[in-house]
Amino acid sequence: LTAVVRKLTLVGPADANKALWLVQHGTKLFLVRARRMAREFFYQRAIARFGTHPRRALSSPAPLAEMVRMALEAEKDDGEGASAGDEAAAANAVAALLVEKAPMLREYFSVDIDEDAKTLVGLPVLLEGHTPDVTRVPEFILSLAHEVDWKEEKACFKTVAAALAEFYGGGGGGDDDDGNGDGDENAAVDDANNARANDAELVDAAREREREKMDGVEETDDTRAWRLVLFPGMMRHLRPSAALATGGGILQVACLEQLYRVFERC
Repeated sequence: LTAVVRKLTLVGPADANKALWLVQHGTKLFLVRARRMAREFFYQRAIARFGTHPRRALSSPAPLAEMVRMALEAEKDDGEGASAGDEAAAANAVAALLVEKAPMLREYFSVDIDEDAKTLVGLPVLLEGHTPDVTRVPEFILSLAHEVDWKEEKACFKTVAAALAEFYGGGGGGDDDDGNGDGDENAAVDDANNARANDAELVDAAREREREKMDGVEETDDTRAWRLVLFPGMMRHLRPSAALATGGGILQVACLEQLYRVFERC
């Protein structure tokens, strides 16, 4: 799998909204769930650069309590929210917790919190040229409180890295997986079978996008970022786990030699 990632060639997005990409390695065509792949990549980067992350200052400080309130409001829109009083108490509690943990977050992960102002003022650079979606800062701050194990050191470091990976990798929004990168092997097999059954449609979709690009149809910022920054970074640095394949992150959908034989018979 590492050889595939190191030498892959981008064919194009099969579904840009879901960040599903077609890539080629040799004569084999693969469907990549790019967000799942990116989450694994950014987790590895967070661990590999432990204690040495470059830091990028935010253009404006993000008040911790206000960010938490925004995240809780978003949950309320999904039918999971708390009362206004509970929200305020939760926001203040999260802000207090993160201010307490600020020295560790700054030293090991370059998540820079101004303890006096209780604001997030900087984030790590996990990949040069890539900036996470700042609209997801509230969700990220809330995850540092809810998803991080603050009781045990090793688990703490791993869960902070996982929270960063979720933030920098784009989360599960719009993706058709479970959002944690693990997946279910039986579901992955079903996905593979479905993908293989529709490999011609996938190839046609990617080719159509290539034709649109050649015809001057404007490429979206997200697609450009995947093509010019994220995929090149993953090709250089990602050490893909077996779970990325068995969990459906990378699926072989066609062998071009077989497709050529089909075309020759037509």
